[in-house]
Amino acid sequence: MRKLLVVLSALLLVAFAVPAFADVSWTGEFTFGGITTFSEGEGAYDYGNLYTDAEWSVDDYNTVLFEFSGSITTGWDVGAAYLSSDLGSALGLGVGLTVKTGYTSLGTNAYSVSGNGYEAVVDFSTDENGLFFSFDLGTATLDAGFTWGENDYGVVLTVPEVGPAEVSVAYIIDDSADFEGVFGAEAEVSEIGPASLALGFYYNVPNEEWAYGLGVSAGFGIATVGAGLNGNNNDALNDVGIDLNLAPADEYGIDVGIGLSMAEGAETFQGADVAAYYKVGASTWYVGYLVTENGYAYDAPTNSKATLDASGNPVGGGFYIKGDIDF
Repeated sequence: MRKLLVVLSALLLVAFAVPAFADVSWTGEFTFGGITTFSEGEGAYDYGNLYTDAEWSVDDYNTVLFEFSGSITTGWDVGAAYLSSDLGSALGLGVGLTVKTGYTSLGTNAYSVSGNGYEAVVDFSTDENGLFFSFDLGTATLDAGFTWGENDYGVVLTVPEVGPAEVSVAYIIDDSADFEGVFGAEAEVSEIGPASLALGFYYNVPNEEWAYGLGVSAGFGIATVGAGLNGNNNDALNDVGIDLNLAPADEYGIDVGIGLSMAEGAETFQGADVAAYYKVGASTWYVGYLVTENGYAYDAPTNSKATLDASGNPVGGGFYIKGDIDF
């Protein structure tokens, strides 16, 4: 951790002391909160999000990005580090071609419109040191790449406009000499009257496993209602989530999330989460209460130690406060 702090300090110094060499932008997200039942030893806290990206625009063709992420259990880590070059423009190819080298990922879009996001079953990627290419085909984008040493390969085709929908298909191979991987197809539709829709399906070829997801969200006055579900080859109907947002004004409102499970042997009621929120400029603060003994959480930053699972991990509910900001 001390070494990383030294690196971060050096990067900050470079970013602010020598702006003449490159344009630098910093972005990230910080989410932290705690939960308690007001009984001794039953409180907990966690960082829901803790990362920052530093991106250097070195010249008209090249950018360098570093992402630093952190957690309570693992400390600080490098989430991404790569060079991206606009090869198509540099060579005058007449077609968009960007190449990346370094530590990054290539994966699915994991479309989600409901608050619980249970429909985002198509969520997998290569996440290693490798070489990646992005081809701008005009009406579509083709991303492809491979990782050094891990035998991971991937290709993702995204079509941003199929009527009112964005559609993406992917094939990701994870360390398979036979090139057997996971196929995924997904779509997001955002113009169905007041509603948005997301759906996805994947099939794991070597394991002969499949899963699907479906989610919808719609706004009616001050209310936005969402629902999402998924299923797989073991449970045709698995997770079901319902969410409600009431926003009388842009600055404040109420969030409600409910989680259900239809999986064989699972408790149907997974939990309910109710929170009031208030926006202080760019940040949002939540005060709420979580009811669960199964690890469900909607706005809650983590679970309390009021209830533990078989491995001793906290999965209980309680009163919580959370702050979140994107920057």
